[in-house]
Amino acid sequence: MINKYEAGQVVDIRFSNDSMPDRIFIDMVYKKPNSTEWMYNVLSEKKNGYTYMSESQISRLESKKTSKAYDNDIVKEMYEKGYRFCGNSNTETCEKRARKLVDANYIKHIVLRSAVGSDGNIIPNQMGLWVQYNTVINDVECNTCSDFIQMK
Repeated sequence: MINKYEAGQVVDIRFSNDSMPDRIFIDMVYKKPNSTEWMYNVLSEKKNGYTYMSESQISRLESKKTSKAYDNDIVKEMYEKGYRFCGNSNTETCEKRARKLVDANYIKHIVLRSAVGSDGNIIPNQMGLWVQYNTVINDVECNTCSDFIQMK
């Protein structure tokens, strides 16, 4: 059985009603004795540290990035600056959600921007909620690991 993800890979975890978005850097791939599933030691932006995830867990939570919203300049800019998308809603609801997150010690910045729909267009009368965690992993290399050596 071949593993789906490789060490050194960056994976975006999508926002859902049950959890905040995340970006993980896969540090190590292994399989426990007598197990059929691959396990991954990952650096998590949201957790500001390392955790373990199974292949099925990553696969289930991974953002597939198939929406046309990913082609929108607002979305591109926010991802480039290290922000993670937490959903669209009307302005009042979005502000309430943001206020609930203000005291979270794992969040560095909270930003409300024009809401972008899955068709890539601006949604009138709505805002998008974006967060930036204390740890930011870019999609080129792990910029938070002092012990990471890029070989290629």
